[in-house]
Amino acid sequence: MRPEEIVPRGQDFATQGHLYRSVERGFAHLADKLGEDRFFIGPAFHQADETTFGWPDLGPITGLEGASRALERIVEQGEGATGDWATAHYGRFLQVLGEYLAMREEDPGFEPAYPAVAAGVRAVEGIEPDVCITDATTGGCSDLFNATYELVLQMIARYFAFGHETPGQRQILAHAAVGLMFGAIKPLGLPLARLPAGPDHPGATAGANFQPPYRASFLLPHRRSAWFRFAERLDELAAFAAGLHPPAGEEVVAAVSGALGQTASDLTGHVEAV
Repeated sequence: MRPEEIVPRGQDFATQGHLYRSVERGFAHLADKLGEDRFFIGPAFHQADETTFGWPDLGPITGLEGASRALERIVEQGEGATGDWATAHYGRFLQVLGEYLAMREEDPGFEPAYPAVAAGVRAVEGIEPDVCITDATTGGCSDLFNATYELVLQMIARYFAFGHETPGQRQILAHAAVGLMFGAIKPLGLPLARLPAGPDHPGATAGANFQPPYRASFLLPHRRSAWFRFAERLDELAAFAAGLHPPAGEEVVAAVSGALGQTASDLTGHVEAV
């Protein structure tokens, strides 16, 4: 960005490390320009910590030193530029690539993944999918996955926006969102990789496309109404899942229906009566 620019535009970053180093320099610049007390204005007591998500070293960022330390950790774990690159994400992916190439050399017909394509049920705000899912059952499973994904994002946004939730209520919200990742998102993604896209694309499977119905989401301002809305949507999704009977993963979808319904019940139980 040039000093005379006021509207942001796309930047060209060569690597993830390049991106995060640029963020680090930007933080340092703004902390120097504004002062740390005016730059790091998020309340520490409402930031995520390891007691909520169980992730070591996750703690509030209240100053430039903590922010720089977190960015350094991201770069080190991602690219290993300043640490052991072989154990960083880059090194691990490189090892997977090497193993894959060795297996393909030994067996040219080896295919480790399902033949999933960039498929969707419908356009989202005018953007058409590369391949339209025409199989009705696959389309239903894809819609269930995406509607659940959208709701998880809204719950996480609610957690970090903290309308009027107490620390205990925020922990319940975090538990519900993470629980849905393991109880609905992951198990639905596996059968979707095996379900057919439709007769127009023989041999191609749909896969999970992580395509919310809207490109932008929303956040209800009042806690009680937001939690009721979460529970209501979860009940709707549980009922919808109960009506799906895919040839691959019927038991999984039934379990997802139960997880959605249980999460709805859990949230409703923490909404006080008027």
